[in-house]
Amino acid sequence: MKRTPLFEAHRALGATIVPFAGYELPMVYSSIVEEHRAARNQAAMFDVSHLGEIRLDGPGAAAFLDRTLPTRLEDLADGRIRYSAVLADDGGILDDILVYRMNGEAFFLIVNASNIGKIVSRLEALKPASGVNLNNESDRWGCVAVQGPGALAACCEAFGEDYDRLLYYQFTGSERAGNNVWVSRSGYTGEDGFEFFAEARELIKVWDRLLNRSGKLGLKPAGLGARNTLRLEAGNGLYGADFDEATVPMEVRLGWLVDWEKDFVGKEALLERRRQGIARRLCGFKLRERGVARDGYPVTVDGRNVGRVTSGSFSPTLGASIGLALVSTECTKAGTVFDIEVHGRRVPAEVVKLPFVPLRHKQA
Repeated sequence: MKRTPLFEAHRALGATIVPFAGYELPMVYSSIVEEHRAARNQAAMFDVSHLGEIRLDGPGAAAFLDRTLPTRLEDLADGRIRYSAVLADDGGILDDILVYRMNGEAFFLIVNASNIGKIVSRLEALKPASGVNLNNESDRWGCVAVQGPGALAACCEAFGEDYDRLLYYQFTGSERAGNNVWVSRSGYTGEDGFEFFAEARELIKVWDRLLNRSGKLGLKPAGLGARNTLRLEAGNGLYGADFDEATVPMEVRLGWLVDWEKDFVGKEALLERRRQGIARRLCGFKLRERGVARDGYPVTVDGRNVGRVTSGSFSPTLGASIGLALVSTECTKAGTVFDIEVHGRRVPAEVVKLPFVPLRHKQA
């Protein structure tokens, strides 16, 4: 198991440490509900240093990424971020990623920890013999994410810098946060938020400064448990749970990131799937009775299996059990009722529009 640069800080705060994607990471410090509510009502900070950072540069880097990924990148400006995915030849999702354009010839791809090796190998196999350099810098960088309506105030208080100048999905260097630190404005919780990327020594300083200077503003450390319930309320899918290599973007609410007007790896396969019709789709649901629908629970209509739960949890904000399910397309219209088998009993659930809670991130 790997440890992030902040491992000792987590242990000093009494965090419960668990294995996740090859790392020892904090699951919870106090309670999942308390940390969840801190992010919804004030601000919470997360160690997301397990995420991977892959650097691509060279005169052919921009063209390579644009013809490899399904999302158009030729209009992505320096200092901006775009959400995309790496696809297999058959259109299956190898990973969902963030593309950071450092400058015209340099990019960072932020990938899920469990997929770092797979994505590096995939890009190496696709890139041309010259003109594109690829370096896996995941062991060099760490990241602290600050999320919540008080995230802006907390970050400005900690570093004495006006981060409100950043637009949503924009990033820049942050000299006051430390040497070779860059900060972005995005997030996974549905709240406003910032991510501080830094090398190990600087990352520890970033964490400590946030904790010591912004604790009075309600900023609290939070673990994987709260991060999961927050992202679920925001309607955000998780790789390996809600989608994977066996799913294509149109099935899991990611069809919007596909630019059909350009060529990309997997396009022909996706066109064929579109011509055949999408037989299943990801939808959000809320249980009508007590219980919690966990990952993998069967979804049925009149006793007939129509799919499965991919993510499920109790929502601290709504006070109800919610989740995502991959089910037959005809069952995904808002207001549709299906049953979920919870510990041997059929519990009715209603399909609801996503997100479960209003998104409050800064608009682009």
